[in-house]
Amino acid sequence: MVGIAPEVWFPIITLGVGAGITALSQKISDTRQLTREREARREQRRETISLRRVEFQRATLLELQERLLDLGRMVTRAQLEDFRALETSGKWRLGKLSEEVNEGCRLAQASVTRLLERVRDDQVRALASSFSEICVSVTLARSKADSDSYYNKMLHTSGELNARLGVVLRSLDDDEDHIIK
Repeated sequence: MVGIAPEVWFPIITLGVGAGITALSQKISDTRQLTREREARREQRRETISLRRVEFQRATLLELQERLLDLGRMVTRAQLEDFRALETSGKWRLGKLSEEVNEGCRLAQASVTRLLERVRDDQVRALASSFSEICVSVTLARSKADSDSYYNKMLHTSGELNARLGVVLRSLDDDEDHIIK
């Protein structure tokens, strides 16, 4: 710089360069901070969605368990009506089921079918479908012996199904714990 002494222009240029470096450094720092915050929000959304899925699945499985129990009760009542008809007339499945039992079986089957579509675990779906089909077989059995055989299969399948439901529910608890940590 012609005519200006270095003692004058050097501090001014140093100040300008320092201000520029500080501004650039702040911009980089702000960009990093925004990126971290954005990633933290994404992670929080992922966790929230995962927790909702776990809670939805848990609620579905617990509701399914109740509806399966209702179905089992209705099938038991249907079988008892058939036993009474056999005692009275000597013939199996002489008449129709009472309206209450018939409608109870229909509603329980519909509820189980609806809930099955929401279950993620293949084994639970397969066991619950099998249970549901066996329940139908109990109510449509052509003889007391067939009905008893299907009823025993129903009880066995119910035990397997409840055991699997317990495993899946505990697994959901573990998943939830993992998400929260």
